[in-house]
Amino acid sequence: MSILAPTMPAGFVADGKLDEWAGVAPEKGSWLALVMTPEGLIVAGRVNPPRLDLTIRMPHLPLPEVGPAVVSGGGIYNFGDCRADYARADHRSAPPLTPAKQQDCRSKVSQHSLFVDRFEAQFVRRYVIDFAGVRAFNDKAKLLSIDGLEGDYRGVDVLEFETSIPASALPRVGTAPLRKMVVQVEGVTTSREARSSVRSELKLPDPVDFPPWEAERRFLFQYLESSRDAWLPLPLAYDPADASNVYVHQHPNVLTPSSLEQYHGPLFTPIGKLGRVELLHAMPRLETILVVVDGKPETTLQAHRGVQVLHRAGELHVLSVWEYYEYSTGHDMVTWFFYRIAPDGTVMASENYQDHRPRWRTVSGFHDPTYTRIGIRGMGVDENGRTYPKTIEWRYEPNEKAYMLQP
Repeated sequence: MSILAPTMPAGFVADGKLDEWAGVAPEKGSWLALVMTPEGLIVAGRVNPPRLDLTIRMPHLPLPEVGPAVVSGGGIYNFGDCRADYARADHRSAPPLTPAKQQDCRSKVSQHSLFVDRFEAQFVRRYVIDFAGVRAFNDKAKLLSIDGLEGDYRGVDVLEFETSIPASALPRVGTAPLRKMVVQVEGVTTSREARSSVRSELKLPDPVDFPPWEAERRFLFQYLESSRDAWLPLPLAYDPADASNVYVHQHPNVLTPSSLEQYHGPLFTPIGKLGRVELLHAMPRLETILVVVDGKPETTLQAHRGVQVLHRAGELHVLSVWEYYEYSTGHDMVTWFFYRIAPDGTVMASENYQDHRPRWRTVSGFHDPTYTRIGIRGMGVDENGRTYPKTIEWRYEPNEKAYMLQP
């Protein structure tokens, strides 16, 4: 069987007549043509035997492997090796894990394996095509009809058909734009005694984006993919028929029950506009803001907790605060992020405010109602290990258009 990924033939109508595929498909033998569009998947072909099982696999960013060192908060390596505590020493001198920790490690590796299986399954959908039309298997392997399906199916011993599978019946997608997909076809006789299988990775003739936010999603996904080696971004997925929302899969650096969940919500939320520029806050777990100029995404900003956008001094001022634990120092940390953006989209300033000699315990960020003052407040730790109340404050100075450390 030939599997093809042509462009859409002129004058296509899903009426079962294959005239418009002349010159694209072979004149003899079985063939299958697939054309992806923002509205769904066009499938046409001549099939003998007159039934086929069709599997579509969509591409996505892979999940990182997670090793037993995660149990103790360490790195990502030695996947599946639960014998030693590699988080506390190098490979040659790592102490053995206790039996209880080995059992806990094996349990977490097993949880991760199940998590990966569930993650992979969302990018796969199986269909059956025969004289009765097209049906799709659900996640419980039950064959169901497809709402909104269009098509026509002809023949006696040889099936000739054209059908349009709506975007709502496609598997989730984990890249933007969609440039390729994997197709597996199994031909089945009516007695199901003989099967022939063909698998092919199809490169689409033109990349496909699903509305809305086509350009913005493409920019964000490419940014995440390019930065993957630096910080292993959260893998994303979206339904082609509901592309304004995304599923975020929590990065499983630490294997806890919560890391086996996925979170669903809007991909972008508009948070500020001035002149030619608009700011779009990507799903909060991505900690990213897109700067869009004249309708085109231009750059990204870091965005952490409590994102605030201010119209000040003829500019957009963006603030957020990052509260985290610094493993290298063993202390809590807080960093304020501050950006100034001009009406033409130019990022005029990008500043970080933090304590450069941090010795903190139980620290958090604070601000006044107008964000004229921002700061860090908590319990400091002196050289003898004693705690004491500590506050660091910065005040916005209009002449400098910046925050200045207060004495």
